[in-house]
Amino acid sequence: MSSTIKASSPFFAFIVPWLQLIKGVLCIPIALSAGFGYILYTRTINGTLVLLTLAMFLLACGSAALNSLQERKIDRLYQRTSHRPLVTGQLSPAMVIPFLGSLIAVAFLLLLTIDATARTLLLGILGVIIYNGLYTPLKHRTSLSLLIGGLAGSLPPVIGWCAAGGSIADYRIAAIATFFYLWQVPHFFLILLVHKNDYIRVDHPNLAVALSENKLRRITWIWIFAYASVGLIISSLPGFLTIFSRCSTGTIALLTVGLLSFHLVLRPSPSHYSRLFQVLNISFFFNISLIAILEIL
Repeated sequence: MSSTIKASSPFFAFIVPWLQLIKGVLCIPIALSAGFGYILYTRTINGTLVLLTLAMFLLACGSAALNSLQERKIDRLYQRTSHRPLVTGQLSPAMVIPFLGSLIAVAFLLLLTIDATARTLLLGILGVIIYNGLYTPLKHRTSLSLLIGGLAGSLPPVIGWCAAGGSIADYRIAAIATFFYLWQVPHFFLILLVHKNDYIRVDHPNLAVALSENKLRRITWIWIFAYASVGLIISSLPGFLTIFSRCSTGTIALLTVGLLSFHLVLRPSPSHYSRLFQVLNISFFFNISLIAILEIL
């Protein structure tokens, strides 16, 4: 057994920095979110769904690698990002640029193959422009950049919906995109609360510096309340989700806002921030996963 592990060690030593570069684990939910939008429109699982999910995974990985390249000088200032491979020198820009370019190019080609009208491709390009062209450069210049970053996070289900043949102007996908957006913002706020000391230590504009912990916590709650409210609205939209999906969406929204309100407003504790971050994300992805399963059934 030990000889097998030793023999495989060079492979893992080679592959791990690349997986860290593309943030592969974090990109899986992005790809699945596009699949969620596709399922909401078609209520089916087919080859196009698989191709779409693959395309969005590659696009998310390429965009994440580009983000790491853009922020390599700033990443070394923060404890939570100082281990990234472009910071430590495990990878160099000359190695990374052709790799991320290939990922994005293949993703764009797949999106064009899925949707000959090019709507899906254009939305994919828009996502890269928002995330890498706007959010990343503005991230360390204004604390309000996260409002732009949230737009990129709301696009995957819209891309999936359009890839399935849905209209981008449909109020149903607009409600879903809003739901995703309103989850993204408190997601970012909770990251600030979890790593507040790290953000305060570095001289760059961010809300952890601009606001007291108490104000940041209360603003986070307001966004979570708005997020849960949209979840309740979605559960009441006529002719959209099945009764089971509506019940699950409304119930999870109420439970999430109730639990996070208790720990953010009534009994706040810095030791709970990391757990609240996990609760918000797990409840969100459990919710959309359950909706997808119920809608297919």
